[in-house]
Amino acid sequence: MVLHVLNGDALLPNFKRCYLVGDVMIWRECLIEGPVSAKNEDEFWEQRKAYIAKTYQVPEDEYQHQVVEKLYKIASPSKYKEINLWFEFDLFCQANMFYILHRLHQSDLSNTKINWVQPQQNSVNEFFSGFGNTNNQQLKDFFETRISLDQADLEFASKVWNAYAANNKAAIREHMQSAPSTFKFFDKVFEAHLERLESKDEANRIERRLLEVISNGVSTEIDLLHRFWETESIYGFGDLQVVNYINSLQEKNWIFGLSLTDAGAAALEQKT
Repeated sequence: MVLHVLNGDALLPNFKRCYLVGDVMIWRECLIEGPVSAKNEDEFWEQRKAYIAKTYQVPEDEYQHQVVEKLYKIASPSKYKEINLWFEFDLFCQANMFYILHRLHQSDLSNTKINWVQPQQNSVNEFFSGFGNTNNQQLKDFFETRISLDQADLEFASKVWNAYAANNKAAIREHMQSAPSTFKFFDKVFEAHLERLESKDEANRIERRLLEVISNGVSTEIDLLHRFWETESIYGFGDLQVVNYINSLQEKNWIFGLSLTDAGAAALEQKT
């Protein structure tokens, strides 16, 4: 048996047109934000359920059905001879994939091959519209060139997830220096992660970019989103994640509407 873990619902229609054999699991989480540290798996998913319900108004029973109840497919990976992870290079995808690899690493994989199906990019900053906007022939090409992950790769991935979940910046930097070549663009992606972490009074990378765009003049929130994505696609944010940051800027009194406040101008002028 073969399992394909897709990085979201948007990929499913064109994936079906590829007629690839195997079970399908759609990953419907965004571990790039919210609580990711817990004593055990039950606590982890209860925290995630509460966060998604509060942040995105998703009913808890819907989350339970769409996310938690689907985890059984990766909870017993030994029943599959091959598991293909369809994830892109941006931080949104990487956070999700490293969690999955961490989970898989805890299981017996002696008879299971783990593969990473990835887009063909020469740079993490190269524009890629996403698997969901890729035609079925391109998806087949990506599948044919999928990367096999060995035990050492999974061990590395598990360590990365533990460091990420613990918000251990020093450990993440160590991993950036020792990442296997299998994990293309790892250092760039996780440098971007470190640059987005909160500091007490200074704007992080994401906040600074939003403040810069607003300072240069923007007419609508949609325009602000597109201007942000032009330079910060490495995060893989959807509109909901960026809007959360915009709301945070308002709560900090750094913007009012689509204009900088004096406090926002001061935050933008601070040296990083």
